[in-house]
Amino acid sequence: MAQSFGDMLSEKLIPPLLKFANLKGIQALKNGMLVVMPLTIIGSIFLLLAYFPITSVADWFAAVGLQPLLMQVYSATFSLIGLVACIAITYNYVKWSGYEPFVASIVSLCAYVLLMPYVSGLGESTGS
Repeated sequence: MAQSFGDMLSEKLIPPLLKFANLKGIQALKNGMLVVMPLTIIGSIFLLLAYFPITSVADWFAAVGLQPLLMQVYSATFSLIGLVACIAITYNYVKWSGYEPFVASIVSLCAYVLLMPYVSGLGESTGS
């Protein structure tokens, strides 16, 4: 009896994909990015409100003075995404490994801050 394409796909493709999806690093990356998702959603909502697609509403936001406040929330949330992702991914990876995740998260935070290039107030990068 001939196998259907779906059955063949289930037998040949799904097991390696499941094996890949269950790797420790992939699980930590997935769970860490789930922590970042609320920041992304909140920042995106405020960005959409700041540059609302209806011109009259966007003009009203600008006239009332809400646009800079909306952009500040957007900028703050999107600026924190890398920091939160670094901590969350490390936390999940080390927790999955069976060790104390808090200390490793602090170490990864320190490494993240140390490796960031220093940018002066003039926008010139002084790091490599």
